[in-house]
Amino acid sequence: MVRGSLAIALALACMQAVALEEASPQSPQVDFGPLDPVALDKTHYRVELENEHVRVVRVRYAPKEAGIPHEHRCGRVTVYLSPLHQSLTRAATGEKTESRATTGEARWSTPDRHSDVNLDDAPIELVYVDVKSACGGR
Repeated sequence: MVRGSLAIALALACMQAVALEEASPQSPQVDFGPLDPVALDKTHYRVELENEHVRVVRVRYAPKEAGIPHEHRCGRVTVYLSPLHQSLTRAATGEKTESRATTGEARWSTPDRHSDVNLDDAPIELVYVDVKSACGGR
């Protein structure tokens, strides 16, 4: 039921974003930077929708799989499509933290540079929405 409701909510948000895109002139593109995970890691990151307001990215990792160092230049909303247990290593400090999320949970994150590891014995899947008005490197 959570997945169904989440899918409906994401579909409505995407339809609204497309309507906004068609109704308003294009603004300058956001520079997601040289460490943009979408540009660096097409195996795990795929753009589902992009317009002048948002970029919706789907992320999938296999069990115990590690990601490459990358940067998120924008504030973003993440919606977890599966349970998650991961380790993040911050690039600036080397600090390691673990985080967990449940299916259907949504979180706001600020810009960050890190690498991550799926600590689960199952694949993980999530969608994050870069909010272009919340980008540091426009």
